[in-house]
Amino acid sequence: MDKIKPLLTVLQSDLRGISQEARSKFLPIKEASERGILKLKYLEEQKESTEKLIEALSNSEDVFKPFFLACDTKNQKMISIAIGSLLKLISHSAVSLKTLPFILQKMQMLIDVGSEESVQLKVLQGLLVLITTMNEIHDDNLSQCLVLCFRLHGSKNTSIQSTSSATLPQIIRIIFDRVNNELSNSTAAAAPVITTTTTTTTTISNTSDSPVTITTTSSTTTTPAAAVEDEKAGDNTATPAVVVSGEEQQSESTPSTDQQPTATTTTTTAQQSNSDSSTNTPAVTTPATAQTPTTSTPPQSPALVSVTSHNSHNNNHNGLAPSSLKPYAKDAYLLLQDLCLITGGDSPIWLPQNTTISRSAGLEFIEMVISVHSNIFLNMEEFINLLKDRICPLMMKSFKFKMDFHHTVRLIRLITQFISKYSAVMVTESDVLLTRCIKMMDNENPLWMQILALESFRIYTEDPNLLRLFYTNYDKDNNSAKIFENMTCAIGKYVQNLYNLDSSHFVLVNTSKNRCFDLLWQTESPSVKENYIISLCTESINGIVNAVSKINNPDIQCDKDIFPQMANSCWVSILGAISMLLSKTLDEALIQMVLKALQSFTNTCGDLHLSAPRDALLTCLCKITILPSFDQNSFLNLSNSGSGKDKDSGKDNNSNSGKDSKDKDSNKDANNIDSPSVIDQDKSTLQNEKEKQANLNNFYPTVKNILSVKILFNIAHCMGEVLDESWILVLETLETWNRFLETFARKKDQNNAIVGSGGKDSSGGNGGNNNGDMTSSPKEMSSPRNYSEIPILVNSMDNLFKSSSQLDLKSITFLLEALGKLCISSFNLKSFNSTPNMFGISKLKETALANLYRIDKIWPLISDHIIDAGNHRNPQFRKYSVDFLNVIIRSTIALQNQYNNLLTTSSASNSNQTSPILNSNTLEQVNQESINDSEVTTTTTTIATEQIDDDLQSTTSSTLYDDDDKNKEIIHLDKNQIQLEFFRTLEELSFSTSSDTREKVLESVHQILSSSGQSLTSAWPTILSLLLRVSQSSEKRFISLAFETLELICNEFLSNLSTECLGLTIEVVESFASQKSDINISLTASSGLFSDLTYFLANENSIQTSKYHLNDGTAVDPVQEAVAKTTTKVLNPRNRPSISPASPYFTEKKRSLIDRMWLCSFSSMKNLCIDSRPAIRNGVVVSLFQILTTYIHLFKKDLLDLILWTMLFPLIEEIKSCSEKADQERIDSDLGGGVMMLVHHSRNTAQKQWDETIVLSIGGMVRIFRSFFETLFELDSFNKAWQTLLATLESESKSSSKEVSMTSLSSLHELVNTSTIVDPSHQELSESIWECLLRLSPKLSDSRNSPSPKSLAVYIKVFTDLFQKTRPLLNHDQMNRALVIIYPLGLYIGDSSTDLSNPQTHAVQILKTLPPISQDIFASVIAILLKYIAIGINFHQQYTPVSAVDLVFPQITITKDLVYYSTITEKSLDLVTELFLHPSTTDTMRSSIYHDIIKVFGAAMLTKYSKFHSNIWKISVTSLIKILPSGLLSINQDSVYLNDIKRNIIWSELIDTIQTFVIVQERPNVPMSPEKKLEEDKYDIDLINAISKEMFGFSGIKVERVSIIRDRLVEILYEGSILSSQGREKVSQSCYQNMFSICAKAHTDNPESIEIAKVVLPVVMKRCKEVLHRFYIDERQSGHYPLPRHRLNEVSFILKEILQLQLQPGVYQLPQQFNDAVSTSSSNRPHLLELYTILCDCICTSEKEIKELLRNIFLIVAKEFLYINK
Repeated sequence: MDKIKPLLTVLQSDLRGISQEARSKFLPIKEASERGILKLKYLEEQKESTEKLIEALSNSEDVFKPFFLACDTKNQKMISIAIGSLLKLISHSAVSLKTLPFILQKMQMLIDVGSEESVQLKVLQGLLVLITTMNEIHDDNLSQCLVLCFRLHGSKNTSIQSTSSATLPQIIRIIFDRVNNELSNSTAAAAPVITTTTTTTTTISNTSDSPVTITTTSSTTTTPAAAVEDEKAGDNTATPAVVVSGEEQQSESTPSTDQQPTATTTTTTAQQSNSDSSTNTPAVTTPATAQTPTTSTPPQSPALVSVTSHNSHNNNHNGLAPSSLKPYAKDAYLLLQDLCLITGGDSPIWLPQNTTISRSAGLEFIEMVISVHSNIFLNMEEFINLLKDRICPLMMKSFKFKMDFHHTVRLIRLITQFISKYSAVMVTESDVLLTRCIKMMDNENPLWMQILALESFRIYTEDPNLLRLFYTNYDKDNNSAKIFENMTCAIGKYVQNLYNLDSSHFVLVNTSKNRCFDLLWQTESPSVKENYIISLCTESINGIVNAVSKINNPDIQCDKDIFPQMANSCWVSILGAISMLLSKTLDEALIQMVLKALQSFTNTCGDLHLSAPRDALLTCLCKITILPSFDQNSFLNLSNSGSGKDKDSGKDNNSNSGKDSKDKDSNKDANNIDSPSVIDQDKSTLQNEKEKQANLNNFYPTVKNILSVKILFNIAHCMGEVLDESWILVLETLETWNRFLETFARKKDQNNAIVGSGGKDSSGGNGGNNNGDMTSSPKEMSSPRNYSEIPILVNSMDNLFKSSSQLDLKSITFLLEALGKLCISSFNLKSFNSTPNMFGISKLKETALANLYRIDKIWPLISDHIIDAGNHRNPQFRKYSVDFLNVIIRSTIALQNQYNNLLTTSSASNSNQTSPILNSNTLEQVNQESINDSEVTTTTTTIATEQIDDDLQSTTSSTLYDDDDKNKEIIHLDKNQIQLEFFRTLEELSFSTSSDTREKVLESVHQILSSSGQSLTSAWPTILSLLLRVSQSSEKRFISLAFETLELICNEFLSNLSTECLGLTIEVVESFASQKSDINISLTASSGLFSDLTYFLANENSIQTSKYHLNDGTAVDPVQEAVAKTTTKVLNPRNRPSISPASPYFTEKKRSLIDRMWLCSFSSMKNLCIDSRPAIRNGVVVSLFQILTTYIHLFKKDLLDLILWTMLFPLIEEIKSCSEKADQERIDSDLGGGVMMLVHHSRNTAQKQWDETIVLSIGGMVRIFRSFFETLFELDSFNKAWQTLLATLESESKSSSKEVSMTSLSSLHELVNTSTIVDPSHQELSESIWECLLRLSPKLSDSRNSPSPKSLAVYIKVFTDLFQKTRPLLNHDQMNRALVIIYPLGLYIGDSSTDLSNPQTHAVQILKTLPPISQDIFASVIAILLKYIAIGINFHQQYTPVSAVDLVFPQITITKDLVYYSTITEKSLDLVTELFLHPSTTDTMRSSIYHDIIKVFGAAMLTKYSKFHSNIWKISVTSLIKILPSGLLSINQDSVYLNDIKRNIIWSELIDTIQTFVIVQERPNVPMSPEKKLEEDKYDIDLINAISKEMFGFSGIKVERVSIIRDRLVEILYEGSILSSQGREKVSQSCYQNMFSICAKAHTDNPESIEIAKVVLPVVMKRCKEVLHRFYIDERQSGHYPLPRHRLNEVSFILKEILQLQLQPGVYQLPQQFNDAVSTSSSNRPHLLELYTILCDCICTSEKEIKELLRNIFLIVAKEFLYINK
């Protein structure tokens, strides 16, 4: 009810307006209006539903009557109100079918009478709303509605005409949309129905009145299946709303399907416009319509806006349409049929006979129908027949009319849509139409007609499938129509006819705008710009190329043969067009598009194996790409390559297309275009261009050149496998670019250098006009983009040749042959001084590196060029050739190694994998590492635009290496053969007459071995022969380089050599050692390399499975064998040195290979041992004996005995003989090459130099005996050999040559240190050595003989080591003999008085290491040390060892001052103490010598008073204190050496020594600081403490009268306490302290301590009384003057000790007068009572400290004896 109220209100208002306007003039109308108002009021008061009210309103005659009556009047205002009200009723579906004829009648009447414009516009709007909202309109009603629209369309009023032009297409689309929905509903299978509501708002503008808007709503139904089908149809099922305006707008949007009822709102606005009509077609872009939703509901898809199938509809059939059609389809069928008839000028069948429409409008309507509703025509047979019977004749008939632009543009649009959509079903009709369109391209036709044809072709070429359909239907199988070929030829010829245009017209523009197709409002032909025509042709060519390319259409399902046939039929035309466009255009965008087409077509021809088109297209591209300033005589030599390709391509074409080739040729002849002629024309044009460009010097590449070269890169990357002979075209073009880029880089570097150096003339002045400056185009030179794109092309150039690894073997062969031609061309250049062209050789290298996995297959194509370059006269070629070969060898070996690693890994991880896969990244890594090692890099740079950059980068990345998932399976290379070929080529380079090449070859060999030597196999003979040949030359530079390689071989790769190669290596080493050019090399070779060789032989000897243990009795020359297996080109016979025929390798065939290798080594070394150069022979001697010492254990007995008696001993005799014959005159060393070196005086004669050789030989012999004594001992001739060796050593030890003597003793020392020789099992050998030493001892140990210190030192070492080794086996006499030898060594004085001499050091060390010492020699050992001490203190005359020492000391003469003996004395004191206290020394051993120690130590202590500054007395005191406890304990035991009398003597002598040292002797009169005095007193205090601790505390002394010993000890303490007055205050206090301590520590548990305390206490009490009494008296007498400090300190110290002293019972014996006091007291300080009186006397002292001490003492007395505190 709410929705209908506004309508009722508006209608009432309209009726009131009519009533007021009628008044009295039209009373019936006024009355009818009033009745209508009453009726509306009645309806308004009803409470019914909206549907019922609308139904009542639609059937109410009272409501409609006043409106009908108003329309019959001539009052325009009333008519306007009435028609407006009717529109409102129609829009609200308030009109019934019975009322509809009356409404149509009134509308027709209003049109007939020529009502006002606004009225007619409202009528037109009402018709649109009526058809839109009332789905039940069929047959006559629909026909009448359409007639009214047609009549309004024919109105002369422009506003009405334009509005009807927009309304009619919409009505027609609605009708056909209903058919489409009807078709979808008929195919849906029992699907649920979706009800939708469509609201259409139509606004009609009037010039005077405001727009009138009428909204109509209709309910429709559809099924989901139909909706889906409609959605698939897209725009074909859309119902557009039309907006007539000057601007293009978009068609209505398509919503999604919903299960609930939805609403779609369509707004149509008709305004005044000059345009005739506009439609929306999918293929032809025209100004479209727009839809503006008026509700908030989302816009719905037109597919859902369908017409409901009515249960009751108009069944009046006129028999005009097929009876099988449904109502909507029948209406559409009749309408389209009449449209065709009316457009063609015939009478309609369904519509009234007088219905007319303009031909242009009819063509537009038909085009709209067939373009938008193709689904209907393709699915309904009736409509297909309509296409054939009505539309096709109409189009053919239209050609007979006047072909003006206004009608022709619509006809071509119709034909274009027809062919685009229905050519598959209308084959014959399409043929006729296409032929007509092609003829429109003739030059005699107007330009606009040609452009229309071009635009239609442009549309066709956008669809590759359509073009292929053309070829299939009209060209294939010798079809005479040749539509595709003729169309392509027409386009190509049209492009070529534009050649005379200025280059400024060749600019790419947007062809989607300003198309002639879209100029429907124009009646006259438009003016067309040339750039539009060129752009249109270019796009058409692109479309044709895309259709021909199978690569661009990978998913197309069609006959595969169609692509080569299409290419053959169109390539000539396409080539001509492209060539012309590239030659004329300067526009970058157009260049890009044309080049893209050229690239695509070239790729297609190559992929289809069409050689003639491919080469022609490449020739065209290269002509554009090549730079004018870089001309080559051989560029694009089509006479050699192109003609042959044409012949081959003819065969390919015949095989591919069969009979089509004849037709194709005939068609070409008809069009005056032939393939060979085009190629010849290109040749001549190219030659002319080259001649013109030869005069250009200052040239910078244009954008066209840059873009072209990038396309060329793309083609080369993508078409590598199909270029074949065309590679030479590509490479020669790239070569010119390479030359330019080198010049560019050089100029850029120069400019940068000038700018960097502050130059002002880098861009101006004379510098800017130099030849070679690239300044021809200022704009291009200033373009930063051109410079920035150069690195991109550099990378592309590099990747081009790297990507050749993806080519098959045939393709890579073509590429290498082309590169070889470039190399030959560059080698044949006559100018010697100019910079060589390295492009060919450098790219040959890159290609070879990229194809290492199959290098054996392509090497013959490469090696010859390397050899030629190595022998070239230009040094850069020579250097590059060796580097090239170096990198190839190393990279190949590295690749094989990685493959082997993958093979190992694969076998371990997957046993089922048969062949490992090597990732492409591995090849890239190997190649990159190899290229980095190369020294020559060819610069290749180009410039490109953004679009081609993307293509190039993608192409490069895809063709260089595919994805990571794509791997390459390595082909198994013949490792041995490829190495033979590689190194045979390298050897050929080594024979070059250029020294730099030979030098570079040697460097390369070294580099190869350094990086990949472990992988070489068959290359070794060639390498070693080359080195041997170099060593035999006299060029020092080459010898040095070759020797580095030899060192590397000997150090790293001996295990890689075969047996014969090892023999050859020994020959090479000997040759290098014998050469005279460089002595350093000879030294290294003669020593180090032979060591490496023999080390390797030793390892092989220890391996039982080694190949060297074989004994096949054969010997093969490895060099000759290697030569026989290679196929490399040999220029001249070569001299290749090898193993000498006299070598043991050949002469000792009966022996095993390992023995032969040893013999070869020793034979070479023996020859070098007698070399005239000392350095060489000495080095070889050393090496020989080192080798024998190291590896003699590997030799069998017979071989060892042979070496010993035929080589070693004879060698020594030979050397001695040479030494005896040598001259003693001074000589200098000749280093060779005229170089002399001054020689040291020890080597400045030949004899001295030969002495050195003797020394080396003796040392080597001894090492052999030492190292392999057990092995030699098993020989039958060992005793003879041993005696010979010792005799040699003894005799040479007495040699006048200190060096020889020293060496002999050292050798003897080495024998002694040999555990297998000095062994209990071989005592006879030890005895023989002892005898030798004993004979040498007198001479070496007697200083009067002045022995050499070094010889003596060695002698001592020999003795020391022999003594240590044989000591366990020595008896008492042998030990004494050893001690007799040791004794004089300790007295061998050196030059220093503070350090021990070397013999003394060893003597002390030997004695120090003697423990554990046996009891029978202990006293002798100590006696030796005491002898050293006695001599050092000048006591040796008084000292005589005790009877326990049975050693007879040799007579020694003291030749130096005693100060030189101080050091040995001090060491001896420490050593005596150490040995005496050693844990292994027993008390019996100590007691046997303790008396002597006391005696000598006492004498050493007294040196304090004769040599105070010496450390001897200090060490003696310290040592005496250390040994005191153990010594006293040892003498307290009974033994054969001791008794009580002896002990008493020792005790007495000990006490005398201490008393004399501390008490008796006066302090030396030496000025000393207080600190020094305290340090001196410290030693006295230590002795006093030792008395108290060790001597007083020693219990159980086994002497006759112990009391005497104790009394003497107490006497020392008492006398020491008196020393305070002598300035020895600390010593005095120490004595006091020790006496008080002895008394205080006495305990009843130890009765002996009580007895000792009883002896000490009276003495200390006596001393205390004396001190206190004297203090009391002296203080009283001193008056006011204080007593000396030491007196006061002494009193204070005594009082403190008295205060602290506590005695045990039985220690103190009180006088009788104190017995009563003590008996009543438990105090342990009874001594206080004895001292009480004297303490009381001292109380009057003025010293505060003393007073305080006395007070404390009295308090204790009061407390403990008087009990005051109690």
